[in-house]
Amino acid sequence: MDAKITTAEIAPSDCGATLQEFGRCYDVQRLFGLKRGFLYGLINAGLIKSVCLRKPGSRTGCRLIHLQSVRDYLTAHLDGDNGGKAGAS
Repeated sequence: MDAKITTAEIAPSDCGATLQEFGRCYDVQRLFGLKRGFLYGLINAGLIKSVCLRKPGSRTGCRLIHLQSVRDYLTAHLDGDNGGKAGAS
């Protein structure tokens, strides 16, 4: 007995066109070309925002970087050259 389906099947959609809000270090490197060490320097200097998600009592977690803060940092340095140093104005 074959049942006839009257609704269309749900197909996976491509989320590539949406703008991500957070990403991992690899995503920042892929999107902006900033290496992990330089990225952590910017985070430690307070120049970009990030959050570390981890369970209570756990030593390790997942570092997520706020991508808009990276965009803002790069946009602020479009006209001036800071010599590649994090935190230089």
